[in-house]
Amino acid sequence: MLCPAPDFDQSWALATGGCAVSGSPEGVILAVHVRGLDGMCARCRAWWSRLAPYPCWQVEWATSRQARASVARFLGGVR
Repeated sequence: MLCPAPDFDQSWALATGGCAVSGSPEGVILAVHVRGLDGMCARCRAWWSRLAPYPCWQVEWATSRQARASVARFLGGVR
């Protein structure tokens, strides 16, 4: 089930809307750092008043960490 984009005027508990979000830092970052209507990262703008193009550096970090973890699971730790 896909979760709707959070409403940035709500608290974190209300913004998740009851959807399961991974407790990992990567999952949390990917859940809240979403593309705004103007193509900028909506969370960077809301939290830090920064105009950061999407994907921002937090999203790039989180996706690279998730990719590394999935490759490690696929390979089963064999190098």
